[in-house]
Amino acid sequence: MLNTALAAATHGSSAEWKSFSVKKATFDAAGKLSGELIITLNGESLSLKFSNTIPKLAARKMPSEISVNKQEWEILRLTNIERYNNGQKILTMTGTLQDSANIREPEVITKFSHTRPNGKSCFSVFDSKYKHLRKAENLGRYLNTPAETVKAWMKSKGHRANILTAAHDYLGVGYTKDSLRRSYWVQMFVDDAASIVSVTTSTGSTTFANVDEMQREYFICKDSNGMVSYAPIDITTMTKKGKTYTATGLRTKNPIVLKVKSN
Repeated sequence: MLNTALAAATHGSSAEWKSFSVKKATFDAAGKLSGELIITLNGESLSLKFSNTIPKLAARKMPSEISVNKQEWEILRLTNIERYNNGQKILTMTGTLQDSANIREPEVITKFSHTRPNGKSCFSVFDSKYKHLRKAENLGRYLNTPAETVKAWMKSKGHRANILTAAHDYLGVGYTKDSLRRSYWVQMFVDDAASIVSVTTSTGSTTFANVDEMQREYFICKDSNGMVSYAPIDITTMTKKGKTYTATGLRTKNPIVLKVKSN
């Protein structure tokens, strides 16, 4: 078949490409991709079998200083992508807001409402020493993944507005399951008059071997009042130039610039 193609090219004629198909392609839990390519040229067929293992990305790291699990961390990441794509600064996560969201987790199973089981507003869970002018809560249930949940919120006018409100600065996220293994989700948004004055990474470095290594880490932010908050490093919310990535999504006057040795 290859000789046919070579002869056609040499003599200035053409070879008719009949078909190209993938047969018996499989992908297993270990990341092994196997398959068979069937190529037909001028009536001749060639079978090419292949097998390769696609390396798995390591799990994203999460700050141990606050109470957060991987589902909640992913909600923050996906929410920030939606904000950035709509021209808003990304949100960061504080320990105080996480504590508030944790309180709301069992409450929304008992009563799926912005009113708590004790009859008080959902915002009464906030630490009284923090005064917020803007605050909001999103609730979701029976959605299995962070991606499904954020997608559903973005299709709802009120939930979408909470996610994209420019005045919101911090986000707390809650995730839990009831006795029937059904999922419940909580988002708690607040504003902050103080600006972020310092940003570093969870490694303390701004240089990484590659993008995958960089995206396993997270930002550590501190505002002018000393409040520490966190956000996943994600190139989707950064500006790329060559091998540098500027965290233009963060609400700081001097965005941190990260570098990778290899893209």
